[in-house]
Amino acid sequence: MSNVKFSRHARQRLSRRSNLPLEDVEDIIRYNLCVIVGFEQIKKFSSRKIHKLFWSIPDENWFVIIQDELTGVVITILPPRRSCWVITYSSMEKAKQLVLGKELPQ
Repeated sequence: MSNVKFSRHARQRLSRRSNLPLEDVEDIIRYNLCVIVGFEQIKKFSSRKIHKLFWSIPDENWFVIIQDELTGVVITILPPRRSCWVITYSSMEKAKQLVLGKELPQ
């Protein structure tokens, strides 16, 4: 998905929860440096919300992006403990390694 926009709410949540610049989060999404951990169907529209886990280097922590699949709008950014999905250790490691640019074991 090349079309990435941020809702006002997502911008506020990012600035309150992370030291990562908005442009870096945009790059993480554009270059798929995140791990999909779940989907939610949006009943009113023929779209889904995608939940994507990523690693923030400046925060040394993970976050979950919730993004509308159809429009590309990032709805919010939250810590993994607030996610409605079970996030496995392997997903967390994969997300971290993607951002750090390390090879993942096959």
